[in-house]
Amino acid sequence: MRRTPGYCWDMLVRTVVCKETIYEQLVEKIWDGNLPRCDKGYAWKDKKCIPMDQCRSITTKEECCSLSLHHPESCRVGDGASYRGTVSVTRTGKTCQRWDSQTPHSHTRTPENFPSSGLEQNYCRNPDGDPEGLWCYTTDPGSRWEYCNVPPCVANCPANSHWLQHGSACRPSCDDPSPKCTKGTRTNVPAGCHCETGHVWEGDVCVPLSDCPARSCQQGGKTYQLGETWARQDVPGTTCSCSQNGTVHCERKKCPHGELIGKDGMWTCKKPGKVVCPKGYSKPRAHGRDRRFLCYRFEKRPTTYRQATDTCRAEGGRLVTTRDKKSRDQVLIRFRKTRQSTVWIGLSDQETEEKLMWSDGVPYSVNSWYMRSSNTPDNDCAYVSRLHGYKWLLGECSSKRAFLCELDLFATSRED
Repeated sequence: MRRTPGYCWDMLVRTVVCKETIYEQLVEKIWDGNLPRCDKGYAWKDKKCIPMDQCRSITTKEECCSLSLHHPESCRVGDGASYRGTVSVTRTGKTCQRWDSQTPHSHTRTPENFPSSGLEQNYCRNPDGDPEGLWCYTTDPGSRWEYCNVPPCVANCPANSHWLQHGSACRPSCDDPSPKCTKGTRTNVPAGCHCETGHVWEGDVCVPLSDCPARSCQQGGKTYQLGETWARQDVPGTTCSCSQNGTVHCERKKCPHGELIGKDGMWTCKKPGKVVCPKGYSKPRAHGRDRRFLCYRFEKRPTTYRQATDTCRAEGGRLVTTRDKKSRDQVLIRFRKTRQSTVWIGLSDQETEEKLMWSDGVPYSVNSWYMRSSNTPDNDCAYVSRLHGYKWLLGECSSKRAFLCELDLFATSRED
């Protein structure tokens, strides 16, 4: 029976795209008595057998329908819906009734109603997709239908594996070499490929268990799982993690005040403890959002801006920075206890003309200027004036004024 190109194409696309169904060998064979059979893995095209992988280039229904797909007729694939062999007896040995006959049993599974199911003569078929497999109506009036015995086709299993008709659904793999099957997973298991002893699945292939990619890391005599993070007890501040292929990556936490193990078992930075200011400096206070701990020393002896800067630096500090209210309050508290009229603060544009910079290197942003203060080429250094309501002004750096040193103990320790 010859199929027309249109019929053949429509029949094939009922499952999946033609070129994919042919490549996977999952569609029924298009029977044409005039076409030869190709060996397994080959298809008929242009009067010759071509390798199956070339079928991927098929895009038209004419090309699709010109192929004769070799399908073993002595075995079935899956439930046997694509089987087109000639077995015509049941499991008990009864002869099958022709599909186009209504004797001795009337039925609706006819070639007309199921045109693509291969209901030819009295061969065993599975037109309705019975999960138990192939069947037929029998010629025995006392037995309407029975299943047929057609063995499954043995697949081409990958290396280091073999075909089993009845196996376990719990497949050992690199992720789980010894899986524990739960109730129900060992029954009704379809036939398939199973790895040889000593081999496990890694994707679609079977590999020796010893060749599995590492799923854990070793360090200090302990085993850590992929993605796990831990603290190295022998190296303070060091946290490690287990990466792909069993690689350990470690990073050192930088803490200005030291490190300790937190409640989560990881290294964490210590909170600042009690800090003692050097002799001559007042006790520290926390300032601003960064919680800087600063000590202060007020120098009543008037000096130039440069001399004041050098004096503070020699003590490990700097001229006072008054970026926030708490810092400004420290200046006012000490300033008001003296008879000085002005005091230098750590703000100038000596290094970068017309671009003010604090003594700790932070660019100028906030201000508390006296409204008539002006930035001229000669006025590069900032000071606070009692007569101007303790506001900021700019003056000549060569002028002599009292000054206030500021010492950040933690900044000093970090530099050491």
